[in-house]
Amino acid sequence: MAGVAALAICFAALATWGHDALPIVMQGGNYSLLVTKGISPTVWALTLIAMLMLWQRHQRVVDLWLMLVMWIWLFDIALAAIIGSSRFDLGFYAGRIFGLIAASFLLITLIVEMAQLYAGALGAAAEAELRFAELAKRDSRPGTKSPAGEPEQFVIRQNIMHYRELLAAGKLDAAQRRSTEALLAEEETKLGPIQK
Repeated sequence: MAGVAALAICFAALATWGHDALPIVMQGGNYSLLVTKGISPTVWALTLIAMLMLWQRHQRVVDLWLMLVMWIWLFDIALAAIIGSSRFDLGFYAGRIFGLIAASFLLITLIVEMAQLYAGALGAAAEAELRFAELAKRDSRPGTKSPAGEPEQFVIRQNIMHYRELLAAGKLDAAQRRSTEALLAEEETKLGPIQK
């Protein structure tokens, strides 16, 4: 974080105090110098390389959304700074619209995903609370006992079941599988000699 902050300060100082040392990339409303000096094509190529690197590795959902954003940025850069090199023409406005979509799409998607995860967690917590209440009611009746025993054992059994389902699904990579197996072994150890 300190390195990023230092770089931001250095670039801000370069853009203000070192303004005369920087190359001219715009003259009035003409952006053609961005193309002739190779700046726009370089940025476009770097964006394409970033998208291809995301394509080649094991993809998660976030990687797919990032690939979509890179794809939109490719259109943004091409329309606003390579094909259209004049300000306020059709390509300029189309590129700005693509840029707006790219900047906001991933953020909105992540917010929606987080809201769904949060809602799911709240639902699971409410369901667990109801189950604990049922267990407590069963344990309070004379001559009856909950099959799960103590509430802690109930939670441990639920964890064991969940870890076994994750392992059986076969969707985990090697590191995730090792972590899940370690968590499963830990929960089984906590449960002790009780029949699983």
